[in-house]
Amino acid sequence: MSDAPAGPARPGWEPLSEDVRRCLELLLPQADGLLGGYRAQVPYARMHRGECSCPCVYLSVDAERVGPAARPADGRPVASGSLTDAQESYLGEAMLFVHDGFLADLQFCVWEDLGALEPPLWERLTPY
Repeated sequence: MSDAPAGPARPGWEPLSEDVRRCLELLLPQADGLLGGYRAQVPYARMHRGECSCPCVYLSVDAERVGPAARPADGRPVASGSLTDAQESYLGEAMLFVHDGFLADLQFCVWEDLGALEPPLWERLTPY
């Protein structure tokens, strides 16, 4: 990860955890185009944990340090993958959402009746 400072410091927002950063890097492989533009925002992003029991996080990117990426045509995730337990059994999905060309929300949708999702999440994530 870059030594550049992450996004704007605001109350409740913190630097990306290693787990969240690695999840983003898996979902946004080194590439040109849409996903490459979002991957370039990772070093300038901060996170705010959601208030529910899931490990979802809101994302904020410092727009003064990096510009917006190409905007997708609709509200679908720009990247996603499957989540598994330690025995590689399916538990749910990871989905990355954006807003106005910036990283906005990393959601982990886990089926509760299939078991708990234990960190580190990036070790349980297989991008589509």
